Amino acid sequence: MPVDFEVDRETGLLVFRASGECHLADFFGAVERAQRTSHYRPGVHILWDLREFEPMVQPDDVIDQMLEFNRKNVPARGDGRSAFVATGDLLFGMLRMFQARADDLPVHFQVFRDYHEALAWLGQGAQGSGGSDG
Repeated sequence: MPVDFEVDRETGLLVFRASGECHLADFFGAVERAQRTSHYRPGVHILWDLREFEPMVQPDDVIDQMLEFNRKNVPARGDGRSAFVATGDLLFGMLRMFQARADDLPVHFQVFRDYHEALAWLGQGAQGSGGSDG
């Protein structure tokens, strides 16, 4: 699967990883799969590791679709934090636009270029699943 997830059982951090080319539906599907597990709960902190993701040409309304999906998932998501780690300029900029437009949601979104900074913001310090840059 181009988008997969795992739970760090020690910290409870939910880590999604995308690699290669993915469509928006792949991301939404991964969240829906995670929601069906016993580890997904309101307030869970999420790390989106997009360092190996290759953005494909998306429709102009991709940010609107992301906002709509997140608004529908507020009851399941609660008020946790979600950190995105993106190294490419295009994806980083798109996620920053999403972050700015999502300020009315109870979830706190932040975009990072550095994996360890994202973990620190999530309160994980040097812990967390996949904490190495390699």
